[in-house]
Parts: sequence; C-alpha cells; structure tokens
Amino acid sequence: MGVTPSRVIARKALSDVRANGAYTAQAVSRALDSGEYSAQDVGYGSRLAHMSIGSYHAVSNILSQYLDKPHKLPPLAHDALVVSATELLYLDAPDHAVDQGVELAKASYPRLAGVANAVLRKIAGSREEILRSSPAFEYGFPGWLADQLIGEYGEKIARHIMSASNEQAPIFGYVLSVAPDDWEAQLTDAGANITNLGNQSIIIGNTQAVRTHPLIASRATLIADIGAQTAISLAPIGSRMLEVASGRGTKSLMWADRARLSEPDGIASFVGIDNVAHKVERAAEEARILGYDEITYTVDDATQLAVTGGEKFDVVFVDAPCSGLGTLRRHADKRMTLEPGDIDDLAMLSLSLLRNAARKVAKDGTLVYATCTISRRENDSVISEFLASPEGADFQIDRINNTELPALIGDAVTPEGFVQMLPQPGGGDGHFVARLKRA
Repeated sequence: MGVTPSRVIARKALSDVRANGAYTAQAVSRALDSGEYSAQDVGYGSRLAHMSIGSYHAVSNILSQYLDKPHKLPPLAHDALVVSATELLYLDAPDHAVDQGVELAKASYPRLAGVANAVLRKIAGSREEILRSSPAFEYGFPGWLADQLIGEYGEKIARHIMSASNEQAPIFGYVLSVAPDDWEAQLTDAGANITNLGNQSIIIGNTQAVRTHPLIASRATLIADIGAQTAISLAPIGSRMLEVASGRGTKSLMWADRARLSEPDGIASFVGIDNVAHKVERAAEEARILGYDEITYTVDDATQLAVTGGEKFDVVFVDAPCSGLGTLRRHADKRMTLEPGDIDDLAMLSLSLLRNAARKVAKDGTLVYATCTISRRENDSVISEFLASPEGADFQIDRINNTELPALIGDAVTPEGFVQMLPQPGGGDGHFVARLKRA
C-alpha cells in the first residue's frame, strides 16, 4: 500500500514552511504544482496542510511525549509524523490513517516505519486524553499563544477564537464600480456561488473555479475580508486622503471606489505609501489599468513620511503591520513562525507609524488606525500610548457606533468606542479599528 497523494501534498507544504519560511498559500501552491492531483486529493491535502502547519508546535510537543529522542529525528521524518498525528488528532481521520502515516514516514526514511507505527497508534488510542489535557492541545495552538488569548479574553471567548481559527475561511470580495454590469453572471457562469451582501460586498463560494477569472485577475473584483472592507468603510471621505503602509493597494482601491460612489463629481484624491518598492509599483500599475487616476502611490518610510513633505490630509489611514492573529485560519504559518516577543516589537512599530502619521492630519481631520490582529497589546494599548504621547495630545476618540457596521459583523464596538472584530465561523476575520479626531 502506497501513501495517498493528499498526505504527500500536506507533508511537502509543511516542510516548505519549516525549512524555507514559505507562507502557507505559497507552500500549498508549490506542493500542488509538483504533480497531477485529483480534486479530492487537492481538497483534503490542502486542508491537512493548513492544519498541520498551524498545529506544528502543539503536535511537536505531543510527539515528544512518545518519542525517546525526538531531537534526533530527521526533519522530513518529523514533518511526516506531524502531518499524520495532526490528521489523527484534529481531522475526521479514516480508519487507515495510522497505516497511511507509516507509509508517509517510510517514503522518506524506511527504517522509521516501526517507530512511526508505534507512536501513531499510541496517539490514536490516547486522542481524547491528549485533547483534554490543555486548550493548546485541544485546538492545536502554541502554548504561549493559547495562554495569551485566555489571559486577554477569558477562556470561553479564547476557545471560540481558537476554534474559529481552525475553520475554513470564507472568501469575501469587493466589486469595484468599474466592473462590468454583468459581473455576477460572469462569476456564476464560471462556477462560483455568489452571495451578494450589498454595498459592493460579496461572498464567493467555490473560489477555486474562478481563481484565475479575468474579473479577479484584473482586480476589478478584489479579494478582501469583510473585516478589511469594514475598516475602510469607517474612514471618512475628504478632499485629500493618505494611506500609510498601503501594500498592494487593496484598501486604497476600495477607499477611492467608495469616494466615487458617494462623491460622483470626483473631488477626492489619495496617496498611498509603502516602503516595499515592488508592492508600490504593482499597486500603481493596477490602479492605472483600472482607471483610478486619483490614487498616487509612493515609496516612503512610514516612520518618517519624508516624501509627502509638509502636506496635510483630511483623513490619514494607518494600515498597521501586525501579528495577524485575526487571520490565522488564512495564514496558518503565523502559528508556526510567530514568537511571543514579536507582539511587542510590532506594537512598538505600529506606535511609531501612528505618531508619525498624526503629523500629517489637518486640523479637524481624522486619523484611522486598523490592524488584522486581536492582540490587545497591538490594538488598545497602542492607541492608549499614542493618546498619551505629544503627537496624540490634540486627538480624541471618535467613537464608532454599531449602526456603522454591516449586519454580518454584528456588535463589535468596545466600551471605548473602537471596533474589535473576532474571527467568526462563516464570517469575517479578526480586525481592529480606532478612529480619532484632531481638534
């Protein structure tokens, strides 16, 4: 009996993340490119890969309890055992999963077949006991991260977050107003299932069928989580707007499009800055092709904002780089690569960006701070530290109301007037938004 392709896909993707620092989507794509696979193998292999990558630290700790010398295990053999143990612990594993795990280990190191058989059978027999032993093991989370979530949100909500982070993420889209009128028919005819949420927002089911569709490839339909769409919808429309850390320009495009829809005369203009040149070049080219000439992209150091000189803006949107803890179901590699100290480092960077961006806000202007994390150190604490800084002295919280949020988001406004979305099964990712007004 040989190992099934789906397990090979998962092992290759996990090894790529571990050895090369690849992102999950990148690693899975490369694993799929390595052979011809059926739709069933692609589906199960991708799912197993995501869960194996996300659960890597938890499963490695579990394996260490059943191996005499885990540190001496060859890396590929360890990866194979992680994939197989993940399947036994966290997926609806078939009866032959242990045998498949042995075959997967043998594919790289035939002499380890006996060890793999013994270890995997012990894990299969102790599954319930293992999962009950800690929340980290129950949800396949690094211990430090499970502890942090429980400390910040309490055990009940933390369990909800971790459970949702193991779900398959829905794919949301934003349809730009420049898209053809028959955009929905085009996507539907190509095999997608479209749920129209209104306000240009959609859910795209069966995304694989339209992954390379011209509407998506051209970015006339943007792939953007409902939380990211909500964050940009909470930013006012002025005559001059600035996005800090604009990346590929997804939020800038949505912001400019909302301005067109609310101000048809086209009085708004936008500047997007980022310190990664190839992202800026790509964003500028896509905006030009789509016809959004009101957006200008510039390479700039957001901790200095030198290129924009002394110009002030009505609205400044800081799309802060963060740990991405609200997007773990899409980026399983973060659970594998993120370290506890990274949270503080990212919070310090975000505070620096916010303090520098504040200098660009005109009198009576608005400063919006947004992240895709649920870490309070990167969210509430950054805002508190900013308001206590010299740059934040003349800013006040512009409270957000639940009526400003789409129905799918629900009640996400905090007592302080911020928005803290949490990952929801079938819903959006975890995003944070604070809106501040300059006196």
